[in-house]
Amino acid sequence: MSKKSFKLKQPNYSSLKKQRGVVLIMSLTILMVLTLIGVSAMKTSSLQERMSGNARDYQVAFEAAEIALRAGEDYIKTISLTTDFSTAGTNGRFKSRDVTGTDAWRVETNWTSGLTTSVAVTSIPNNPEYMIEILDSTYGADDPLTPGGAGNSNIKIFRITSRGYGKNPNTKVMLQTDFGKYMN
Repeated sequence: MSKKSFKLKQPNYSSLKKQRGVVLIMSLTILMVLTLIGVSAMKTSSLQERMSGNARDYQVAFEAAEIALRAGEDYIKTISLTTDFSTAGTNGRFKSRDVTGTDAWRVETNWTSGLTTSVAVTSIPNNPEYMIEILDSTYGADDPLTPGGAGNSNIKIFRITSRGYGKNPNTKVMLQTDFGKYMN
């Protein structure tokens, strides 16, 4: 039998010296990617929170406008004469405009100069407001479907326009309805 001698090889340390710091660079890269994912998740969460807050504020403004609209309808149910309606708009009550005129609710100064009626709501900073316009004092004159049949001109049509505000005063909702009432 022949004898073979085995020689132990010395490890090559020069290749290990070239790889120093690679683990550090890789771990920092992974840490940076995880940080970017976390920041992105926070931004998304913040955006969703703002969106839900705006939706809630819009809902508050809508409900406030609805309260004012119902208050206008309740007012009309209680009146028997329209003598307190004027072209100048006393307390938010306007007489009908002529064909070439502008609707009262379209004129911003009618809203800002106190020509509206406010409804007190304690949970919001600005109370909702409404105005009422008489649209046509001769409605039903030729309409056989109105109460009393053809020739009845006692139907008054009112347009109620309301404006509600949210917690943020820049959030506004405007609602409008036409309301008919048989007047003697």
